[in-house]
Amino acid sequence: MAMASKADRRLEQIVDWIREESGKTVTEIDVDTNLFTADLMDSMGFIQLVAFLEDEYDVLLDSGLLIPANFETPRRIAELVHRQLATAEIDPAFSAAEEGGSVS
Repeated sequence: MAMASKADRRLEQIVDWIREESGKTVTEIDVDTNLFTADLMDSMGFIQLVAFLEDEYDVLLDSGLLIPANFETPRRIAELVHRQLATAEIDPAFSAAEEGGSVS
């Protein structure tokens, strides 16, 4: 049995969170389900999802990233989180600056 990558586990966590919050069955939501056309995401759900992502993965999703294209499917959401985590790893000052801190 192959070990799941961090990205795969992250995607699975996002799908699980959406399933739990939406109340839909496992078969109704997969990694490529369009959350908007499937009527799985409303404005309150969107805010809760952003809060979940920021808390769970310790990323900051500024307003420029909060566009429908980044949140259409669980896969796109996971890709967004991955990009934000990669940016923070490449440039630690990015992460500290976003939090109002300083880097020595």
